[in-house]
Amino acid sequence: MAEQEGDKRMQAVALSTKLEYYYYGNNIPNKKDSIIAWVDRVKQFAKKTNQPKYYYFAWSSRLIYYYLHINNLHLALNEAEKMLRDAQAENNLDGIMTCYNSMAAIYEKKGLLSRALEYTLLEIELFENNEIEKYNISGRYCSAVDILTELKQFDKIPLFLDKAKKYSKTDLHHLQYLTHYIDYDIAINKPEDAYRKIEEASELFKNNKALAPHLHILHHTQFTYYRYIKDFEKALSYLDLWRSEVNQRRDNSANSAYSLRKADLFWDNHKKAESADLYKEYIEFLDQEKIEAEQITTAEFSTLLNIQKLNAEKQELENIARQKKLQHTRITLGLLSIILLVVIYFSYNQIKTNKILKLSKSKLDKKNSILEKAQKELRIAKEVAEENSRLKTVFIQNMSHEIRTPLNSIVGFSAVLSGMFEDKDEEVKTYASLIEENSQVLLRLIDNILTISALDGSKQMFPVALMDVNQCCKDCISKFEKEMPQEVALIFESGREVLRVESNLEHITLALNHLLSNAIKFTKEGKVMLTYDYNDKKGLLTFTVTDTGIGIPVEEQQKVFERFFKLDEFTQGTGLGLSISHIIAERFGGKVVIDMEYTGGCRVHFTVPAKVCS
Repeated sequence: MAEQEGDKRMQAVALSTKLEYYYYGNNIPNKKDSIIAWVDRVKQFAKKTNQPKYYYFAWSSRLIYYYLHINNLHLALNEAEKMLRDAQAENNLDGIMTCYNSMAAIYEKKGLLSRALEYTLLEIELFENNEIEKYNISGRYCSAVDILTELKQFDKIPLFLDKAKKYSKTDLHHLQYLTHYIDYDIAINKPEDAYRKIEEASELFKNNKALAPHLHILHHTQFTYYRYIKDFEKALSYLDLWRSEVNQRRDNSANSAYSLRKADLFWDNHKKAESADLYKEYIEFLDQEKIEAEQITTAEFSTLLNIQKLNAEKQELENIARQKKLQHTRITLGLLSIILLVVIYFSYNQIKTNKILKLSKSKLDKKNSILEKAQKELRIAKEVAEENSRLKTVFIQNMSHEIRTPLNSIVGFSAVLSGMFEDKDEEVKTYASLIEENSQVLLRLIDNILTISALDGSKQMFPVALMDVNQCCKDCISKFEKEMPQEVALIFESGREVLRVESNLEHITLALNHLLSNAIKFTKEGKVMLTYDYNDKKGLLTFTVTDTGIGIPVEEQQKVFERFFKLDEFTQGTGLGLSISHIIAERFGGKVVIDMEYTGGCRVHFTVPAKVCS
């Protein structure tokens, strides 16, 4: 039906299902030949229809693992090496990864654990570097843990266990992770941790009945735990349960393992006679397995010899084909001679061209020398400019201090004059108030120039100390309350009842004062509100100043942080307030941004890192 509908994927599934029948079936005549034939059919169809998933599945998971199951390790390794060359030639990362999996399984069964670990790590590295979607990658991390445990390389195991947990997608994956962690806990003498994980694994079986076929995994782990804590009765009962469940899976290889584990258990329990009988039984199993392995090895060598014979015949045919190609080669050599003459001609022209290029290079080197000299002069000029800038800053600071002294006198005496004529001469009072007001403006200008010069003159981080955020905000609000028009409300909303942080109160207050002053200046009615928020995860303290004033056009929102920039040239101010706040935020390692989504006026966020103190 899939063929009639032209569904290539379903056709591959149908062929693979037939292969599954021969792979898992029992009492099937000529089972080996049937598996080989159907593997070839699946591979040919998958290759033809460009479905590498089924191509490498049939080759690795069915043919190679069948050879592993019947202990044909030489044939399994031969097929794995061919598969690796094929996958590398196709640059199929999933196929290469599958092949590394097979190689690791082969070497582990051979007892070559270092080689098995090498291929397991190659498989894992390929997965991590290329993010290949692999359903059971968690199991591969667990396989690495098995080998590392056997090699007693315990220091690397926690990393692989963490990754096994990270990539667990099913309860079975989580069970594998838990049982391997239990073995690791036992190996490093942490029986309490091992017992807690055994309880967690038991809960998995209670909550998921689909795990029942894998109960032997838990029972073997329980046997290992109770043997370690010397509870021999429980250890023996779980060992018997393990053998019963494994035998139901028709895995005859468990007989020798059962005898060895039971013998070790009796030996630990000082039952020397029973232990000796079981060791004898284990040796008999090994002898039988050795005889079977030798028979299999003989058959494998026979098969390999046949393969070599076929390769020799293939080589002979290739030699015949080579003789035919020789004639074509002679013709080709004649053509190549002609081509060689052409190449010599062009080479001569190339040498001539190279001489011209060398001459050009010499001229270019001279120009580069001139350019380097110019760069050196430019660097010297830059250093002179920087020194001039420093001297300018010092001059501004000195002059600002000199101006402030008489200016403070003007402000003070203006206030005195205003008070003297408060009830007498309204005109004099107005003039005195005007002098005082403009003197205050000039004083703020001097303060801003001093502040920005100080910030430019030092690149060091601000010193930090304990500060109360709520009190800081209240102090800033109180400074401007008397200046507020009746139509504008000045509001502070506390983010927390109490918040104390390590920061620099002086510069935080300075930045907030400039932000509030700017908001009040451009708000004729409505409100100006100061709030704050603390992000515990990121350790960031954010102050927000929101007003209902005229707002800032989107295209001008980045320019307002530039020095002396003013949206309205007729509005009183120096254009330094937001620049100072911006420099302070950057010095803290924070930032000042304008909320572009807020359209009811202007909203500015002032964010700095700060550590909370209890």
